[in-house]
Amino acid sequence: SRATGIFGYSHNAISYEAAASVAMAQCYQKGAPSCELGVWVQDGCVALSKDAEGFWGVGFAQGLTATEAYSPAQQNAQMDCRNYSQSGNCFNLTTMCSFY
Repeated sequence: SRATGIFGYSHNAISYEAAASVAMAQCYQKGAPSCELGVWVQDGCVALSKDAEGFWGVGFAQGLTATEAYSPAQQNAQMDCRNYSQSGNCFNLTTMCSFY
């Protein structure tokens, strides 16, 4: 939720639909009044960054391994957050990787 910073996620789901369903349910269960899908990735990493005002950004990167994709995903999330942030002071909330 961009309004609250509350987020949900899914890890190693069997499909996009299954991942989206779990992530949205988690977001609402945590008390967010509204939720939206931020990013989905298979064989890569996703990151969520946020600033103090609640603006957030998402990033992803694909690679052969989590080692290759982890840092680029975080950098991409930071850049996306800065596109919305008034302060530009974005920090990483979480980074997750999924490889099959």
